[in-house]
Amino acid sequence: DDEERIDQFIDALFPGNPLLCIGSKQSSFNTKPREQWRGACDKMQFIVPHEMTAPLGRTLRGKSSPRTNANTGRRCYQVIEFDQLGFDEQAAIQVHLAQKAPLVMAVMSGNKSLHGWFNVRNSTEKLQLKFMRYAVSLGADRAMWTLSQQARLPDGYRPDKQKRHSVIYFNPNNL
Repeated sequence: DDEERIDQFIDALFPGNPLLCIGSKQSSFNTKPREQWRGACDKMQFIVPHEMTAPLGRTLRGKSSPRTNANTGRRCYQVIEFDQLGFDEQAAIQVHLAQKAPLVMAVMSGNKSLHGWFNVRNSTEKLQLKFMRYAVSLGADRAMWTLSQQARLPDGYRPDKQKRHSVIYFNPNNL
């Protein structure tokens, strides 16, 4: 339906009041506590799928930024997306990957890709990397391994397509 549920999804994915990095464009992000984002995400389209450790971090070039690997906390969700496959193929692979890690949600990008959000909070980095390498071997975008890589915000707004990022699957039991 057309009811906006961004805050409900963020609350489920990131309980409490953690620092979150959210942006309206790939080049425009801010990191602040969850409660400061409440009610302010209706025009946002990106989120780092992990809690942040500080409002700012240092980039590899030494610049201060709200979105860096240096201020991104441990991996919470491994987002798996495919750009080169049809929707049915993407969905089939996401279902297959759900046998290896808990699938929390599937989000349409507003264009052509389906983003699977897999809960990896309780797995080691070695297992997370193994899972990601397997997904890449099936055609997933390897850029999503970068700790501070942004993902489509569930129910966020994509202005270039004038569409919301539809959440087509959500399983809170896998949180």
